[in-house]
Amino acid sequence: MGLFFKFKAGMVNFKLLAPYGIFGNQQAKGEDGSWAIGKRMYEDRLNQYSAEILSGLEGIQELYGGRTLVLLCFENVHKLGEDSCHRRWAAHWFQLVHGIEVPELGNYPLTV
Repeated sequence: MGLFFKFKAGMVNFKLLAPYGIFGNQQAKGEDGSWAIGKRMYEDRLNQYSAEILSGLEGIQELYGGRTLVLLCFENVHKLGEDSCHRRWAAHWFQLVHGIEVPELGNYPLTV
């Protein structure tokens, strides 16, 4: 599992943002059922790989002519809530650590 970046020309799975070892890890979920511990674990990993994450995203952006990146995942943040979504955790981290805003696009109905 990773976070996907959607481009007009394609999609890239960027695994440096994946929450490996967090969901499904009982130590990451608090006794109260919250993911506060898991979020901290994830943010620690993002901090550890910060330079690689930024460099990788810049490389992806260059491959697609400097287009704006869009962060995608398969979870429905509107059902789970932001506290249970690693994409929103990453967005919070980007804002807090790097001043990069990653807004939520909204709750739009899916069309097939």
